[in-house]
Amino acid sequence: MKRKFIAITKEGSEFFYQRNSMIATPEKSAHIIADLLTKNNYKIKAGEKWHVYNNDNYTDGFIRSEIKSYKPGSGKIRLYDYFSKVMY
Repeated sequence: MKRKFIAITKEGSEFFYQRNSMIATPEKSAHIIADLLTKNNYKIKAGEKWHVYNNDNYTDGFIRSEIKSYKPGSGKIRLYDYFSKVMY
């Protein structure tokens, strides 16, 4: 399964992202999840947003969490943090 990741970026400079905010997501729902997190201001400040990026071997080492499940229409996301082994 191809995967993408989302990360926090400043609006207008989407080619830069914060490495400590990288979250792995399924390819099909990556844009929906990014829009949902941006809409709810999840861990972002004014002028920032969540953006979708392609995952490769280099970025795999920096991903800190993963979206485990997303139910379309419900707005509920299950986030798994690799370091604390906690599901949110």
